[in-house]
Amino acid sequence: ISSLDEFQAQVCLSDLSDGALRACSRNVTILGVVDSCGVCDGGNATCAGCDRKPYSGLTLDRCGVCGGNNQSCLGCDGVPHSNLKRDLCGVCGGNGSSCPTCNLTDGRISSR
Repeated sequence: ISSLDEFQAQVCLSDLSDGALRACSRNVTILGVVDSCGVCDGGNATCAGCDRKPYSGLTLDRCGVCGGNNQSCLGCDGVPHSNLKRDLCGVCGGNGSSCPTCNLTDGRISSR
């Protein structure tokens, strides 16, 4: 660098105090503003949770719910999005055919 006029510093706004920025304004190229994550012109994306809030720590669960508990989309088999439900007999994914029936002639309960 042969002179101060040829020197240009590239900084983020928080890297300089307001006074230093005014004093050097003709030699400074502003790249952006430091976000809440500490990244120059990062838009708070690098430390944001799925709720887009810096440092919230929230992530998407297996069901795609931000901050969820992985339960809202589980079938009775424990598999996300399987859509399986318990039938009237309590069988996961069943069709009710395994429910016991009552024999009216002798009163015994038997399977179908």
